[in-house]
Amino acid sequence: MMNKKIFQVIFITTLILGCNSNSNSSKSNEIELIEKDLELREKELNLRENELLLNSQILSDEKESLSSIYDKVKKGVYLIYTKNNEGISQGSAFIIDKSGIAISNYHVFKDASSAIAINDEDDEFMITEIIDYDKDKDYIIFRIGNSDNIKYLKLATNTPKIGDEVFTIGNPKGLTQTLSTGIVSSYRDGNNFIQTTAEITHGSSGAPLFNKYGEVIGITTSGIGEANLNFALNINSIGLENSLNFTENSNKSSNLSKNELIKFIKKYYETISQENWDRLNQLYSSNINRFYDKFNIISSEAIDLAKGYKSTFKILNTSYKIREETIFFNSSSKGTEISFILDYSIQRQDKSKPKNFTLNIVMVLDNKNQIKSIYENILDKK
Repeated sequence: MMNKKIFQVIFITTLILGCNSNSNSSKSNEIELIEKDLELREKELNLRENELLLNSQILSDEKESLSSIYDKVKKGVYLIYTKNNEGISQGSAFIIDKSGIAISNYHVFKDASSAIAINDEDDEFMITEIIDYDKDKDYIIFRIGNSDNIKYLKLATNTPKIGDEVFTIGNPKGLTQTLSTGIVSSYRDGNNFIQTTAEITHGSSGAPLFNKYGEVIGITTSGIGEANLNFALNINSIGLENSLNFTENSNKSSNLSKNELIKFIKKYYETISQENWDRLNQLYSSNINRFYDKFNIISSEAIDLAKGYKSTFKILNTSYKIREETIFFNSSSKGTEISFILDYSIQRQDKSKPKNFTLNIVMVLDNKNQIKSIYENILDKK
């Protein structure tokens, strides 16, 4: 009887141990399956992550359409008309800074007595000052208008490789905002010039040459259409730092009211009529960015020009009438720009020449309320 009980105890114990062993084995298998499942899930997540990364890279490498880029950058390209003794010339230019700093070819402005810039919306801007130029490299840097918020183009930081796609927007033969595409064919003159198949013809001189992202890489200069040889001055060969820093040193705007500005304008023309040269010297800034068709001259030179005006053009007498209702002024960090219509009459020795003029006068004052720029646009003459 005792042996039977002992056998039963041993059997139950063995059964329990066996059950525990099976339970532990089952749990171990379950954990192993979970670990394998987690491992598979982790691999799946890694695959999806790599797929997303690859798609992201494909999207980032996919370039924006040329038509879309064109619509953006054309706002920074301008048509240029200049006038000299030989007649009227036409070219292109582009804006590189929100304050209106622009670039073109020097030969577009050579010997010009007046110049006007026209954007893609047919808005007209006078050239307010010449900042820098180089006859040999054939570039000129200047400012248009007197604003702090002009649409401008981005300059490229890297030079494209030979074979890379490029395009230009210019005004060949007056056909405004013309798009021309091509590639970089080569580099010439120690990389100073970019040779390209993008067509450059008369009227496109001074236009921007873009990389495929719409960033400026050069200034279009010349082309030989028959051989598809076109050239642009490499933008990196121009020292633009000083020109762009030029904007940071500009004067603050005037604080005169409109009535005070009207009094100032009247005082200026009274001073001219009375030939009061000492007072005129007080009205001029020591350095004048533009004095009619002259750029960047000192005040004494401007006064000498005013003194010799009548004798040079054989004028006996003059009279002025300011249309006060047309006076408009705009203040910015570049100063206060005043524009107005002036009726100007002269008595000449040569009575066959025009004697009555309608002029659009643009005058810019610095923070000392002195004239740092004055020029005119002839609207009508009889």
